[in-house]
Amino acid sequence: MILLTAVILLPALNALLRPLSRRLTLNCAVLTLVMSCLLSAVPSSLDGLSLCLLPFTALIYLAILLCMPRAERLNGSSERLLLGLSLDLAFFSATSPLAIALLWLLTHYPLIAEIRSWRGGEGRPRLLHIMAVYLGLGSVFFVAGCWGLNQGGTPPMWAYIAITLGIVLRKAIIPFHQWLPELFERGPLGHVIAFCSPQVGAYASIRLLVPGAPQELLLALGAAALITAVYGACLACGQRSFRGVYAGLFMGQTSLVFAGLQCTSHVGLTGGLAIWISGGLALTGLGLTVWALEARRGRMTVDVYHGGYERSPMLASCFLLFGLTSCGFPGTLGFISEELLLEGTTHAHPHVGSLAAVAAAINGITVMRSYLHLFCGARTQQPLAQSMRPRERLAMLALVAVLLGCGLWPQPFVNWRSQAAHQLLDARPRR
Repeated sequence: MILLTAVILLPALNALLRPLSRRLTLNCAVLTLVMSCLLSAVPSSLDGLSLCLLPFTALIYLAILLCMPRAERLNGSSERLLLGLSLDLAFFSATSPLAIALLWLLTHYPLIAEIRSWRGGEGRPRLLHIMAVYLGLGSVFFVAGCWGLNQGGTPPMWAYIAITLGIVLRKAIIPFHQWLPELFERGPLGHVIAFCSPQVGAYASIRLLVPGAPQELLLALGAAALITAVYGACLACGQRSFRGVYAGLFMGQTSLVFAGLQCTSHVGLTGGLAIWISGGLALTGLGLTVWALEARRGRMTVDVYHGGYERSPMLASCFLLFGLTSCGFPGTLGFISEELLLEGTTHAHPHVGSLAAVAAAINGITVMRSYLHLFCGARTQQPLAQSMRPRERLAMLALVAVLLGCGLWPQPFVNWRSQAAHQLLDARPRR
């Protein structure tokens, strides 16, 4: 319990030490990652789901901090990221409905504060208005539903419906998906990745909906998530702006997590938990390559061939690897995760496997098309090199090591997710 408290509070305490944070930020993020890994290896009051999500979240935030431009670090963005890390770690450690509801509200603050203070974006008032409508309405539904669950006795049906609406709004699942492309297109990319990649909506679904919600409601949520996965893949394939492509990929791949989490089979649930980790890390890495490219070239489109592979071959290789991993390319952790999901769901629900395969195929085409437009074509006339900075290289290589290492030697990771799936299935009531 002491170690868990230290893991949660350390980033927040460092964020409060604003004059010292420029030197301590990365050290704090590294220490948080190390302690969260140690926490997963010692006896704890947390179950297998939370023990995996803590180092997963810490690694995402560390990679973002490593790739953050100096101008944003000096503008207070790193302190807001550390606060967001602390809130996410606390959220993934919470189990009671009221604690989850409170932390659900607090996790919005770092992104909103960053957008309000961000000087590099256009249309900031419009973005804040959109987020106030969608995320504000979702928070009202979610908090009301959690209050209903906490009243004791048999939870009312309206509480489960309200929580589902709150999750659907925050996860940008059809028909409430319009705000996410706007956020990716106009928002500060580092904080947008930190807000979306950990997927707090999936955690809330497991803790609050899966144990007691009616099966029909869970099936409806899973169906909406599958439709969103295919829609996101089609949306990404037709975008001109690369941020729009990334938003579509993110929307589609993260929606597949819900398809696995609603499974009653052990293999399917293991696949859902595995996609949660593999997709989150791969899409984080893909977003960081986009961030790095924009820092060197500005906003880019995928309707012309920009060239430039010879100027940044490592960045191009990382882009291709992260993109293909998110689509389930063999030899990567994404392949193992999607294989488990398809194996566990196809027999009971053939439509799940079919739609997931269609989404993965379209996303693969989108990734290859984007790679060709961003890095191939005529040689650029600009003589300046665009090699990666040491911090960027360290962040990318850390993510690559996890995705390739677990993909080539998947058994320890699969066993870890399998144990968590067993715990979640044992906790579910018999229907």
